[in-house]
Amino acid sequence: MSIVLDKQNVSNLQGGIAGGSVLQGVLKMGGEIEVRPGIVTKKEKEGAGETTMFCSPVYTRISSLYAERNDPQVAVPGGMIGVGTRIDPTTLTRADRGQAPACVCRN
Repeated sequence: MSIVLDKQNVSNLQGGIAGGSVLQGVLKMGGEIEVRPGIVTKKEKEGAGETTMFCSPVYTRISSLYAERNDPQVAVPGGMIGVGTRIDPTTLTRADRGQAPACVCRN
């Protein structure tokens, strides 16, 4: 996911956008998606010098779909699609966060 944020005017901010291709299945407006890896946290073992990574998926609803100059109600495999979400674009969806999401849709 990536988004460019104009920090001067955030009064009408709606959420982050995931861009990519649907590989299988169908995405529908209002459907729930699971974004992975989601929130990644590190936990260090005291004295052992080992770090364990934990991934917590993020769940959200599809608030909009974008395909070229269309606003479809469903997205099917093939072509590029933008999926609008309610995820805070200043944290999880920033381009420098290293997210390469896999979305699992629950319609």
